[in-house]
Parts: sequence; C-alpha cells; structure tokens
Amino acid sequence: LRVSLDDEFKVHTWLSSFAVTPSKVHFLYLAQSSPPRQHYVRYDRQTGNRDKDLQPNFGDGRAAIRGLDGFFAVDRKEKETVLYCIGRDPEGHVVCLRSADEGETWNPHAKTRETYQVYSLGGCRTSCLIGTKGGKPYIIGSFTDQRGDNASGEQKSRVFFFRIPLS
Repeated sequence: LRVSLDDEFKVHTWLSSFAVTPSKVHFLYLAQSSPPRQHYVRYDRQTGNRDKDLQPNFGDGRAAIRGLDGFFAVDRKEKETVLYCIGRDPEGHVVCLRSADEGETWNPHAKTRETYQVYSLGGCRTSCLIGTKGGKPYIIGSFTDQRGDNASGEQKSRVFFFRIPLS
C-alpha cells in the first residue's frame, strides 16, 4: 500500500516512522510541499483501508509535530495499548503526543522548554525498550542540535539524550 498521496509525487516526502498496534498501522511522514504537510496516516489492519490522515498539521496549538525526524513508541499494557509520537514542532521544541485509542485522538503529553535545530531525532520504539528509573517507565531517545553553517566550518553540533515519563 502506498502511504503518500498522488499530488505528492513531485515533492520530497520522507517517512519518519511507522508502528503497529492491535488493530491499526500508523505512519508519520512529511511532504515538503508549499506549504509543508505533516501527515499522521492510519490504516486498518483487518481491511487494509486508510481510515485517517491528519494533515497538513499533526497536533494542536499546544503541541504539533512537523519535521523529517520522529518516532512512535508503543506501551503495551495488559488491556490497552498507548501510542506515543515524538517529533519536533515548527518552533524547534521536541514534543510528544499521546493516543490511548489507537490514533483516533491525540493529546499533548510532553514538550521541551528550550528550542533546538533538531536533526536525527530517534528513539526506542517498543515497551521492551522503554527505560526505567526508580520503577517508572520512560520513553528514551536522542537528537542532534545543529547550529551554524556547515559550509563555513562554523557549525556546532551537540547530541542530546532525553527521557519522557509515560504517566
């Protein structure tokens, strides 16, 4: 199944991540059209039908994702699956959206205070890889903050590690 849309053949598209939950398959991608379109796309596993495409924005005024990087993390609990989507917003904050209903609704979960020039944002994607500290589960990830101009040799890159509490 093709995830991108027909009118996106002539623009650069980049799939950031995908995740599988009990009844859905979730995709996150950016189409670098004018204006850019950040897509959260969901397919039904049983029918193979596309049943949701949130775009040109994914999120709300409190936390929205727009970028080429990002990842889903899945927390599989006894009776429910909670899906998290981590990315950057247009201002450069690292943000996390949360869905407890397999992507039907999304709510802001976390957002950095500082802004960054985010490059190569990634992290652990399944509950078996979610870190713990003091018995509390966390989503863990990393990114590079790239500032300055690479061509002039004035680029400063700093690597960051982060953790986001699940509850």
